[in-house]
Amino acid sequence: MKPTITQVSIDLRDLRAIRILIVSVFAVIALVGCRPSDPVQDVRDQIAAGQHREALEPLRDLIKETPEDMELLFLYGQVLVETGQPGLAEWPLRKAQTDPIWFVRASLLIASVEQTGGNAENAAEIYAKILEAHPDMVNVRIARANVLARSPRLLHEALAEVDRILEMDPQQLSAYKPRILAYLGLNQPDDAERVLLELGARIEADQSE
Repeated sequence: MKPTITQVSIDLRDLRAIRILIVSVFAVIALVGCRPSDPVQDVRDQIAAGQHREALEPLRDLIKETPEDMELLFLYGQVLVETGQPGLAEWPLRKAQTDPIWFVRASLLIASVEQTGGNAENAAEIYAKILEAHPDMVNVRIARANVLARSPRLLHEALAEVDRILEMDPQQLSAYKPRILAYLGLNQPDDAERVLLELGARIEADQSE
């Protein structure tokens, strides 16, 4: 059966509509593809993918354009640390540290650099500044206690920090390690053994529940 003129007209209209739709779709794709990328997001993506060296030059260029952008300064410091250049990372991280939004993250990174460099007292001081602003950050207290427990001059302070941690969170098993280290550093092996046995009993009790 041959199609009627009306049917042919409808088919042609449908065909034209489909063609218009196809052209429109390709136009949208082309438009999206031509949109300029966000260079800051590109850097974030590189860092998330572990491409720290590749992110260095773009970050330098972006900081030249906006030298007071605290996120860029923090990311630059982070990338410098990750690429084995902690000395160069200090100035961007110190600057980012002045911004309340980036204060904690920048301070934690600076403290880790100090700790890696063997500067336990500097790291402990940075952790203390974080705790002045955020006293309930147990993870920072644990990090500080561990740093203090490795410094011969700060062992009693380490024990005090552990007491504060367990007062805030009695179930915090991570607090036992710096307590044991501090007692060993104070040449109190009996106390260290007592805490170790207590830790073992706590772990066993948790596993049996």
